[in-house]
Amino acid sequence: MIICGPKCSLCGIIVSIWGMIQLAAMGIFYFVNSVALLEDIPLGEKI
Repeated sequence: MIICGPKCSLCGIIVSIWGMIQLAAMGIFYFVNSVALLEDIPLGEKI
C-alpha cells in the first residue's frame, strides 16, 4: 500500500534528518553550557 510518492518520501526523510541534526546540536550546546542558550535558562528569576 503506497501512501505517498517518491518525492514526498524523500522530502520526509530530509526533514527527519534535519530534525535529528538540530536535536543533536541542541544537546551538545546544552551540555557545554553555550552562551547563546544562557538567556533561555531562568537563573534566580521568580515566575
